[in-house]
Amino acid sequence: MIEVEKVGFSYPDGRLALKEISFQVAAGETVGLIGPNGAGKSTLLMHLNGLLGLPRKTGVIRIGGREVNDQNLLEIRRRVGLLFQDPDDQLFSATVAEDVAFGPMQLELPPKELEQRVQDALRAVHLPGFAARAPHHLSLGEKKRVCLAGVWACQPEILVFDEPTANFDPRGRREFIALCRSLPATKLIASHDLEMILALCSRVIVLDGGELVAVGETTAILGDEEFMLAHGLEKPHSLFHSHPHAHRAVPTVCQPANGMAKPAV
Repeated sequence: MIEVEKVGFSYPDGRLALKEISFQVAAGETVGLIGPNGAGKSTLLMHLNGLLGLPRKTGVIRIGGREVNDQNLLEIRRRVGLLFQDPDDQLFSATVAEDVAFGPMQLELPPKELEQRVQDALRAVHLPGFAARAPHHLSLGEKKRVCLAGVWACQPEILVFDEPTANFDPRGRREFIALCRSLPATKLIASHDLEMILALCSRVIVLDGGELVAVGETTAILGDEEFMLAHGLEKPHSLFHSHPHAHRAVPTVCQPANGMAKPAV
């Protein structure tokens, strides 16, 4: 569903943010994207639906076999829903209903279908009855769910999350994790919340300094304390309890052309 082949990107000031990144995500997978601050995670996510300047990108990204380029942007953005870390970056309308409707309105849907999509999306994120509420009066968790409803109303095949549980209290975090799990879509989740990554993701992609340094099974990579520390991360607390005597099991992992991960030599 997601194919990233030798993707590089430099910002206008010359800073190289991504260095020949390659990986694949299969339809229906939930994959974590982890790494220290400045690793290139958010930059990579924004490339998946063409939000960053395509002329400065090298390599190829395909969504469902369709290349991310100027000619395909409308279709790509319909298929890939991106949830930003700060919900205030996505909420700008006077009411929740208007915010949720903004995305599907661009699809020129009939009024009845548009209204139905808004209602269905609000139910999907457990916010029925919120249509007339003002977004700026909502809690952080409610705002994030409204943002997700706006994305979900476009019926994307892929959901891309940037730090979805940042600044949540414990209950809000648990509720949002359960909500993410319930949505039937291919998911790529960038986060420093490694316990959440363990709970949701079968595989992880590790970036450091704009480079891909590992792709593999979540527990194996996150449970490798030496590897995690070497890349500015920490082994999740829960893995110390479940694997108290774990040894270094997974060195840096590479991604060959067939999409299957194997230990690097």
